[in-house]
Amino acid sequence: MGISKKQHKTTIINNNNNNNNNKNSTPKKSSTKETHNKLSSPSPSPSPSSSSPSSTTQTATKNRQQFEAGDHDVISHGYRFKMPIYVVVSNKKGYIVAAGGGGSKKTGIPSGIVVLKWNTQKKALDLLTSYDTDSDIVLSVDIHPSKNEIIYATSDSYVVLSFSEKSITLVSSISSSIAKNTKVIRFNPSGKKLAVGGIDGSLYFLSYPPTVGEMSNKSSYAPHHSGDIDDVCWNENGTLIATSSKDKTCAIYESNTLKRMATMRFKTMVPRGVRFSTLPSLSSSSSSSSSSSSVTLFAAFSEIKKATYIVEFNIKTGALISSRKVHKTHNTAFNISPLGKYAAIGDVEGGVVVSSLSSSRYMQSNKQEWLVPSLCFPPP
Repeated sequence: MGISKKQHKTTIINNNNNNNNNKNSTPKKSSTKETHNKLSSPSPSPSPSSSSPSSTTQTATKNRQQFEAGDHDVISHGYRFKMPIYVVVSNKKGYIVAAGGGGSKKTGIPSGIVVLKWNTQKKALDLLTSYDTDSDIVLSVDIHPSKNEIIYATSDSYVVLSFSEKSITLVSSISSSIAKNTKVIRFNPSGKKLAVGGIDGSLYFLSYPPTVGEMSNKSSYAPHHSGDIDDVCWNENGTLIATSSKDKTCAIYESNTLKRMATMRFKTMVPRGVRFSTLPSLSSSSSSSSSSSSVTLFAAFSEIKKATYIVEFNIKTGALISSRKVHKTHNTAFNISPLGKYAAIGDVEGGVVVSSLSSSRYMQSNKQEWLVPSLCFPPP
């Protein structure tokens, strides 16, 4: 799934191989908050620009684009929202969360979270429900790997939501002085821990749901980078955490100690996304990547207005295994498919490139009007 800030559009990219400072010391709880129709409408309307001034109903326009690549196609399904979308995440249950907003009510642009589901039979998105976050722009959010729960950060708290396919419930809001530093938040595979990357370069390691005590415990975090942490990911069994930062490094940590195991650095290129994979194959002749069961780290490195490279690293030593140019301009987002076969790049020109990690094949979408700040894949 790729998103465009200016168009406020959420799209799915489907790879079908068959078709070739604490205010309170305790969490605050609230009652159910029903779905808000000011962000989205379950029924797609034909024109996103034709809503009357008196109506707060979001127009959600379903769009389809087809990309051709060699012997198979990629279909993109999308919805358009009244708010800019800054982040999208998904889980194995097929749920997809898109979040963003316009901030202050004076802007006239709502802020909130939208829940969608990938329909495996139709190979399309179903728009389910949405949640108004008032004046809080949602820039960091994640969805629980197995529960219908969402966590996001505001300027002063972490908020936990529970959702069904018809409504969203506010479970708790945990006041925290570190929430304002949150750039990215990620559940571990079991859903019991959280890794948080900060704009101050700190890596936070929290339980789920977070507690006030641990968030004031300095052993839970430390300044690990000299620049913003733009991305965080876990390996498959939750023993390792990887980060990418504006300080031009990627790093790997042991999750139980936060001890740095390896650092990967480039002199001029900046990593904009990092993911573990069990299918390293950019360099088929490399002994480090000869086994499909071994684990390596992939990152997308690029320079402003220059090409993007997908780079493969040894997770134990940080040694470079291989690299490959995959796009002519710098990327703004990066992800790897659930089975580890494809990498997706979002770029500053509003385009999305999907590249095979086992060959030189790639697919490219039509460009949108603005950059793509986030993207994700549906479940296999």
